[in-house]
Amino acid sequence: MYEVELWNINNYSYITLDFKTKNFDNPGSRTKCNGIIKLCIEKSGRILDYIIEFKTISIDIMTTQSWFENKCNNFRLRSDMFKYIFDENIEQIPRPNINKNKIITLNDRQINSLNNWFYNNYFGTLKNIISLLKGNNAGGSFSKPQNSEIKITSELSRKDNAVMFIDILKYKSNTNNEISLKKRIDSFLDYQFIRNSNLTQFYENINHRVFKELYKLLHETGLNKIQRYNNCIKEIQLIINNVDQKIKQGLKEIEKSRSARLSRSNLVFNATNNFENAHIYNVKDIKEDYKTESWKLLEGKKNNEISSFINKIIDKKFLDKFINYTCDIENLLDLSSNVHLLFDKNYFTYDLEGNLIKIKNFNELKANQINELSEYKKIPKECLTKKRKEYLKNRNQRIFKNQRPAH
Repeated sequence: MYEVELWNINNYSYITLDFKTKNFDNPGSRTKCNGIIKLCIEKSGRILDYIIEFKTISIDIMTTQSWFENKCNNFRLRSDMFKYIFDENIEQIPRPNINKNKIITLNDRQINSLNNWFYNNYFGTLKNIISLLKGNNAGGSFSKPQNSEIKITSELSRKDNAVMFIDILKYKSNTNNEISLKKRIDSFLDYQFIRNSNLTQFYENINHRVFKELYKLLHETGLNKIQRYNNCIKEIQLIINNVDQKIKQGLKEIEKSRSARLSRSNLVFNATNNFENAHIYNVKDIKEDYKTESWKLLEGKKNNEISSFINKIIDKKFLDKFINYTCDIENLLDLSSNVHLLFDKNYFTYDLEGNLIKIKNFNELKANQINELSEYKKIPKECLTKKRKEYLKNRNQRIFKNQRPAH
């Protein structure tokens, strides 16, 4: 059993897989590459996003003739990619026949540029990456895994179809949306290595039956495989669409509850008249927990039970718990705008005695920010209610789970 890196960041898992093109080890192979793919996966099994990092790569600058004629999206992406990675004026060349190639092997600087380009500009499937490198349509499908042009070498028993599986379960998006790993990458890199795992273990251990069923199909054979695959996809999409719709409704209600404000009679610091209401248990985290708890309602449920449990996502009793966190004045601190920003960015927190605890390096801060912080060094004892301590405890457990305070 191979091992890969896995970080648990609150409600997500971060898995790194090795890959290479199918003919990578063949000396006569032309377009080829290898590297790693980093996946960000929800506990439910949905793949939020991936980052691809090439180690070695050769690109064919010849492009299939039809792409020139219809100026398809892949043609435009290749043009943009070439401009980004090549200093010299290298452009796509029409391929006169299927056997013609013009291969360029990238140097380290060009590989770094290519990785940056994919990181910032590409939001498509893993399978389509090969199309961009070769200048023609990539082969391989769930029904014909042997034709797959990218092999996940870590997944030995499922290497042909693992790429298809990842593409199926990834959120579909043409833009860098709010849940994208690309927007989270800096915080991911801040966390320490926790333990080893792998994609097989991950999908065998989750409680969502339909994801398990789909993953098993990766290495099965038989006449009914495609029908079972289609049934799984339909079921997954139906569940995902229904859950997403209910979650969006719930998130709107949570957002409305942000209107809670501290009054003059219950201020904590009273350091400025122009204060902002800072949430100890951050609203972003409240929303993420609501989404995670919503998906957990479906864990292990049978087909005939799923609809009723999806409706519980916006059930008043279930939703009110998260709304109450958002509007509870015990979850609020009156902070200046600058200090509020630093609090939300986790530059500091408070222990259960009310003392300010540094998390990030204060040397990065400006003099006026440090001066303002001096007004917020300690939460007064009379404001350290049992409930506010619980919110602080929750906040600190999240922050310090994989991070040590600054000195």
